[in-house]
Amino acid sequence: MRDVRKDPGSAATDDPLDPDHRGGSGSGTARSGGTGSTGARSGGTRSTGARSGEARRDALATRPLLPLVAVAALLLVTVACRSDDPRASRPINHEPRIESEAVLPHYVPASQTQTELYERARAAWAAGDRGATLAAIEPLMQTPQASREKVYGAILYAELLALDGRAADAIALLDQVALETPPNGDVYFLMARVYLDSGQLEQAIEALRNATRAAPDLLRAWIALSALLAEGGATDEAEEIMIHYEREVYRLGHVLDSPAPVDEKLDVIAALHLAVPDPRISRILARTLNNDAIEVQRAALEALAEVGTRNAAPALQRMRESSSNVTLRARAQEVLEIVRTR
Repeated sequence: MRDVRKDPGSAATDDPLDPDHRGGSGSGTARSGGTGSTGARSGGTRSTGARSGEARRDALATRPLLPLVAVAALLLVTVACRSDDPRASRPINHEPRIESEAVLPHYVPASQTQTELYERARAAWAAGDRGATLAAIEPLMQTPQASREKVYGAILYAELLALDGRAADAIALLDQVALETPPNGDVYFLMARVYLDSGQLEQAIEALRNATRAAPDLLRAWIALSALLAEGGATDEAEEIMIHYEREVYRLGHVLDSPAPVDEKLDVIAALHLAVPDPRISRILARTLNNDAIEVQRAALEALAEVGTRNAAPALQRMRESSSNVTLRARAQEVLEIVRTR
């Protein structure tokens, strides 16, 4: 995997993506489920630092945007069954709605049947068994509750439809989900991929705009949106989108550097885990290896395995040599070898 942005302290190249990369695979930190916006809870600053907007624009103009083929690879992330998203294995927070929200789309707690069917579908998908995946999803779609599990089952169903060449059916399903449930970045992210695979560039751009609105911490959506805008000739807007991406990266980094609760930090690491290799993200995660919570250290390690660059090597070496946790020391050595060859 190549770095998406150049950095003097890294081995970044102009090729930002390996077409075979699928975000979040092969690492065991995060746990599956929704990609809700961490920004709604973080309270972190959105400042990008001391550089002026004009200086940032000049710097961005010198960096290559993603080629269209790389965007297609970027959008290949299977959002429906990210078994490594830390947010999903925790209980879903079903806060009471105030009266003014009564008519708005909202999630309800999943029934036991929905949970069992969704977990069965995820396991079958991870095993590469499309038939068993479909056998679990179809009855899940017939259940009445508008739960998060049902929504992610629908996303996985749309993925199957798209793989079978039924792009129109996949889009129709995703449109229905978007209309009837709370805004979900993963719904729009998959929609963008299906549109792009069908050659509908403008629709893919609009879907990615909606993804960034629904989940500002879905960093891949910002990168893909910038690249598609550039492909359509809107280079100024593409550069502005990358500035938004930078701001979101720094905002997430601020949360990790703050005394935020462990669960909030794990949410942020999950968002960074699903980004692309970027030296700034790598530095943020490297600093997080010093966190007192073992769970946070472990999550940062796994994220570095996916998106870390060579500038994380010194922190990984320190963990390998000084951590009191044998498992973390061994994993630090493995991740160190990964980032050194990236």
